[in-house]
Amino acid sequence: MAFCKKCGAQIGEDEKFCPNCGQAVAPEAAQVVEPSSDVQENKGVSVLSYLGPLVFIPLFAKKDSPYAQFHAKQGLNLFACGVIVAIVFAILSAIFKKVLALSIILSILQWGCNVFITVLAIIGIVHAAKGETVKLPLIGDLNVYGWFAKKN
Repeated sequence: MAFCKKCGAQIGEDEKFCPNCGQAVAPEAAQVVEPSSDVQENKGVSVLSYLGPLVFIPLFAKKDSPYAQFHAKQGLNLFACGVIVAIVFAILSAIFKKVLALSIILSILQWGCNVFITVLAIIGIVHAAKGETVKLPLIGDLNVYGWFAKKN
């Protein structure tokens, strides 16, 4: 399995550019990772990526591990979605707090979103613990990390 040296995304064997950041893939730009080394050493810390604010531990502590960075970026997508859901529902609840029917509907929708985020976190934890690099459904292709990363 090959990973981009610039962003840590998984790269297909026949790809000439990283699908995540667009970096040209040359023999020196792609890093082949043996499952027994990087994956085995970083499974535990990669699980932290899906536990809310703990995502920042692998994101900053394991910058040299493509495996940990993959899961940290997936976890950052999940964390950002959770924060956005919380903010949106807090604002909507404040606006519609006097309308009982809308308050109940908003509470049910918020509960559903939180359950969905929890299910995605469990999926991510299972993949990280098994040593797999599988993107999360629906939010796996987001690039929250890229919004904050330094542009070259």
